[in-house]
Amino acid sequence: MMRVLAMALAAGTVTFALGRSAEADTIALYEFSGDTFNPASSDSELNSTASDIDKGLGVSTLVRSSLGNPMPSAYTQGTQWEATDASGAKTNNDYLTFTVTPSGGYMLSLSTLSFELERDDIYAVTNYALYADEDPGAGGDNFTTQLGSGTFSLTGPNTWDAKTVDLSGTSFLQSVAMATELRLYLWGGQVDTIDGDGDKQRLDNVMLQGGTTIPEPGTWVLLMSGLVGLLGYARRQVRNIRAR
Repeated sequence: MMRVLAMALAAGTVTFALGRSAEADTIALYEFSGDTFNPASSDSELNSTASDIDKGLGVSTLVRSSLGNPMPSAYTQGTQWEATDASGAKTNNDYLTFTVTPSGGYMLSLSTLSFELERDDIYAVTNYALYADEDPGAGGDNFTTQLGSGTFSLTGPNTWDAKTVDLSGTSFLQSVAMATELRLYLWGGQVDTIDGDGDKQRLDNVMLQGGTTIPEPGTWVLLMSGLVGLLGYARRQVRNIRAR
């Protein structure tokens, strides 16, 4: 009987995971609006929460810039971002990050992450790579799977390079019921040999899109019907044993 109950519960869980899907929405949006640096997401999606955007320990500066697309944007400068590849950037903790958390009873499925970056001069970053972890702590992917990468070809003040990473084919970012952290690693910057300062770049319009899933109402009806049937079976078995 316990095996039958376990099978019924497992079936209910699978049906839950295949529940009704919401239309694609903006899960997080960082436009850095305002007169001071604003790291908060401006999305209006109600079934999840996006954290403030933040930086890794290897990045010393993340402030407001008066330039943007449109203005303002996030500005970084210094000796960070000077790793030569993604592995070095991960070792140096040279990344920008934010976390999205579904509301209770909801699951998140992520579809795309897009952003725009301005290389102020030839000393700015040249490469990026995106990683994620859908299970904080010891579990989950732990930022081991590269979700997308590329290079920045445009250079010049207020010249923006738009990038998009497709997340829809990444299985561990679909139907996630817990907080998911995304990290955008940047590298390839150099020390400015003329001014002597570090690389300079700006980030704007960081947007995460996806949808939420909730259980179909029929799932709960089916599951409860199965449990009622199992309880009835158990009662009959108990009566038969007592009658012997």
